[in-house]
Amino acid sequence: MDPTFFGNKDKPLYGVYHPPLSQAPKDTAVLICYPILQEYIRSHRALRQLADQLSRAGCHVLRFDYFATGDSAGHLDEASLSDWLENIQQAENELRELSGVRKISIVGLRFGAMLAAQYDSKNIRELILWDPVISGKEYLQNLNDLHNDMLVDADRFPEPRLRDENESATELLGFSVHNVLYSEIEKSDLVSGFNSAAEKTLIVVSEACEQYRSLTEQLSRQNKAPEFTEINEAAGWDELAKIEDMLLPNLVINQITEHLVQGVSA
Repeated sequence: MDPTFFGNKDKPLYGVYHPPLSQAPKDTAVLICYPILQEYIRSHRALRQLADQLSRAGCHVLRFDYFATGDSAGHLDEASLSDWLENIQQAENELRELSGVRKISIVGLRFGAMLAAQYDSKNIRELILWDPVISGKEYLQNLNDLHNDMLVDADRFPEPRLRDENESATELLGFSVHNVLYSEIEKSDLVSGFNSAAEKTLIVVSEACEQYRSLTEQLSRQNKAPEFTEINEAAGWDELAKIEDMLLPNLVINQITEHLVQGVSA
C-alpha cells in the first residue's frame, strides 16, 4: 500500500496505490471513486477493504480523494463537480502509469457512482455502480431530512437544536455545502448525465429498490445494457441510526472482487 500525491501542483490529490500482491498479477487496474460528505466517512474502511481484497487477488488498485475532500488539497467551499470529474481523469492517468495497464475498471459508490457514470473516457473496461445516487435532488433531500432529524434526536442532544441559517451554504450532517456546489449536485441525474463509454456496466445494490430496477431498464433503452446484481446487505443510507456506523459490506465486496477477477480471466 503506497500513499501518494498526484495531479496539479497547486491542487494535489491524495491517493493510495495498492499493487498486486498475488504471485500471478493480472492485467487489471481498478479505480475506486468515493462517496462524498458523511457517506465518505461511513464507507472509507469498506473501500479500503475492497482495495486490499482486489490487491490480494492480483489487481492494481488506486483509491483517492477528490479535490477539497479527505486529505487532498482545498476546502469544500472551493469544490465543484467539474473539479471532481477532472480528478477522475487525473486518477485514471495516475493508475495507468503506475500499473502499465491500458484499460482500467472503475468502482463508484453512492455519489462516486454518479460521478463515475458522468465521466467520459475511452479507456474504461468496466464500470461498477454500487448503490448509485440516481437523482441529485432526491439525494440532497434525503441528507436534509437526516440532518433535520438529527437536530431533534434526544440521543444526541438533550434539547432540540435549531438549524444554522447561512445564506451562502447548507449544513448537511457536519458538512457546509456552498450554494454553487449544492446546485450542481441537485441538478445531477445519472440517466440523463450518463456519459461513460465503458465496455461493460454492472449495477450492484445492497437492498431491493424499484428505482434501481428502473435505472437498469432506462440505461438498457439507451443501449448501455447494464448487468444488475442485488445483494441482501442493506447499508441503511437513509437511516439516522446508521449515519455514524462504519459500512462493513462483506458480501458486496466479495461479489465485486469476484466479478472483476473472473471477468478478466474469462
